[in-house]
Amino acid sequence: AGVYSKNGTGSPSVAGVLTGSPGFTSDANYSCSTETVFGVSERDLVTTADLVVESSQDLPSTLPPNSLVVIDAGNLTFDSTHPLRGSAVVYVRGDVTIAAGSASSFSGLLYVAGDLRITAPADIDGAIVVADGHTAELIGTGDWVRVAYDSEVLDQLRREIGQYRITGPIRG
Repeated sequence: AGVYSKNGTGSPSVAGVLTGSPGFTSDANYSCSTETVFGVSERDLVTTADLVVESSQDLPSTLPPNSLVVIDAGNLTFDSTHPLRGSAVVYVRGDVTIAAGSASSFSGLLYVAGDLRITAPADIDGAIVVADGHTAELIGTGDWVRVAYDSEVLDQLRREIGQYRITGPIRG
């Protein structure tokens, strides 16, 4: 589906065209908690991250390739001076805005533990997950917002990131 959500959460707010087969569907059993998506707690996810960003000023202009990035800098805005760029798994604790004119081009998994607003132009391959209880808004007026589910991108990141990660205590 173009957009997949939990039953009763409403339809997506999209200014433009929503595609997929189907464009929108929902399921009573859908869950997108940190544990469901990543298989670990948020705390474990932070401890295994390649990069933890606690201030938006410390966010690199291009994300480290094939990395797990946790952004704990509050609400975050990507704009024309700092677009969302790179190929990574990005976990953001807070709201995310991809502002008009950012020309963001991202490949990977963007997990938002807050509300998400994307304004054109933006190009995202992989997947976006917005945490339970939050909203996503895509505004493509005058240009495009393209979010394309890409299993190959996600599989590559799983192989690169997950292969040797230790998510529990080491016992000797």
